[in-house]
Amino acid sequence: MDLNTVIIICVILFTLTVIVTAVFLIRALIQVKNTAGELEEALQKVNKEIDVISEISDKISGITKTLSSPVVAAVSALTTAFFRKKSRCSQEEE
Repeated sequence: MDLNTVIIICVILFTLTVIVTAVFLIRALIQVKNTAGELEEALQKVNKEIDVISEISDKISGITKTLSSPVVAAVSALTTAFFRKKSRCSQEEE
């Protein structure tokens, strides 16, 4: 085998290696593109859900602020005291 034949075989093998590598890289880049698209869709859905959760959280926060007002606390204390006293009276009667 002379040197020219070895060089030609090496060039052919190198060319095939470059072509195969290019094909796998292109397929990998296509998969990355598809995955990025799906990730974008998922993040958009999450953003929509976060808005809904934020609205619910705001409503709950408003309710708890209302329930923690001094007037509600006073009424709650009076109601509890009244029912405890009524319960003790009914127990004493028995």
